[in-house]
Parts: sequence; structure tokens; C-alpha cells
Amino acid sequence: ERIFNLLDEFGYKREKFGDIEKQHIEGEIKFCNISFGYGDDLRVVDDLSFSIAKNNTTAIVGSSGGGKTTIFNLLLHFYEADTGAILIDGTDIKHFNEETLRRHISVVHQTPYLFNATFAENMLIANQEATEEDMITICKKIKIHDYIMSLPHGYKTVIEENGSNLSGGQKQRIAIARAMLKKSKIILFDEATSSLDNETQQMVKELISSISHDHTVVVIAHRLSSIIDSDEILVIDAGKLVGQGSHRNLLNNNFTYKKLYESELECRELIS
Repeated sequence: ERIFNLLDEFGYKREKFGDIEKQHIEGEIKFCNISFGYGDDLRVVDDLSFSIAKNNTTAIVGSSGGGKTTIFNLLLHFYEADTGAILIDGTDIKHFNEETLRRHISVVHQTPYLFNATFAENMLIANQEATEEDMITICKKIKIHDYIMSLPHGYKTVIEENGSNLSGGQKQRIAIARAMLKKSKIILFDEATSSLDNETQQMVKELISSISHDHTVVVIAHRLSSIIDSDEILVIDAGKLVGQGSHRNLLNNNFTYKKLYESELECRELIS
């Protein structure tokens, strides 16, 4: 029934955008008293307010189903909040036109999709106006250039469907290169390290840290070990903000965060 409603454009609101166009943004984000639910009975985000400073790394942590991914979907305007406002540089995102909003925000997912095309084509698809020099410069910065050049055809080497001939870390680097080639000021990492081994997770963690000087980086984290060096950590529980601060501050003063951290340590001990 839901599929037919979608096909018939019945029962689902059309996306609405404004007419403000911006070529450049600073990347400051504010959630102001945001509430949102999927339907009338399920409130996922409840009166949520916080600020994310530009040019730093902010992590969002919490138990599964607590509203973390919904926060990303609201920021991307995939859903419209029931109440409140989401601001970028002081402007409500619903007043931006679609092209502006999509251009300035990029997402790196837990399992990024790569096309059955060359390395160059997979990266340049994010920005058709980017040059080969732009691509090489970014690939050097994120330390994937040497690997690509070691292949028989370099950047013209074809990636198999969904990157099946690449490691998880290599796929993440290509996805990050796409985001940077897009020149988005805001980069969202949605559980980007949760499926990686510890060594690769550390490499991606260092990569995220290196780009946060020029970008507003927001990370949804499953492994708290991957975000302890973040400039700011937001703790979400049942759609509410229950803690905000550094890792050390939260560990000493926030019960929810301490519980999450101790639970992760217990899991590591069981695995080892």
C-alpha cells in the first residue's frame, strides 16, 4: 500500500525548497527546537537544539534507534521537521533552493556505492567541472594516489561493481575523494568506520581529522573509539540531547555516554 501511495504521489508530501542561492557558505549549523516523527504516533526527535561550529569535527553518538540518522535526514531536507528550524549560517534550510543545499552538503555512508567504471569516473561524477589535477591533488591528500598509480592503468583502471575488488578502506577513501571534489563545505559521515577493521578505522579517523580544518565535519559514530578526539560530541537518547562536550568531560559527567563507552569496552573484551 505504501509503495502504491508513493507511485501515485498520494499521502506523501512533495519536497519544497526556497529560492535563496549561495555560492559559498561558512558551514555553521544550528538545530532550533526541532521535533519530528514518522507518522502521528512515533516521535523520533523531540525538541532538539544544538549548534555545530564551522571547521571542526562534531560526533553524534547514542544507542540504535535514538534518532542519529534522522538528524542527518532532516539536515539534508529529506524530511521536513514538524516544529522548529534548522539553520545554516543563520538561514533556515527550507529557504535555500535545492541546488544550493545539495551542493554544500556531502554524505559518506557506511557502505559507499561505487560504479562499474574507472577510478576517475567514480570520483569526477561528483563534479563534472573538476579537473584531473584537482582529482590527483585530493587523492594525494587522502593517501590513495600511490595505490591507484600502482595499478596497470592508473586512474583509468576499472572498478568492479560496487567496488568488490577494493578493500573497505579503499572504498571509503574514494567516497571521501568524491565528497571533497564536490567541494562541499559540510561533510557528513554516516557510520563510516563501523564496518572497518581497527587499522583501517584509524586511517579513516586520521583522514577525517585532516579535512576538518577546511570543512564542517559531522560524524555519526557506532564505535566511540573512532570519535574520542572530536572537537565536540553530542549524546542523543530517545531523540533528545542528553549530553554535549569533549570525550573526557562526558566520560566524567554524563551517565548515558559513560554507559555507551563501558558497553563498548565490554564488547571488545568478549571479542578478544
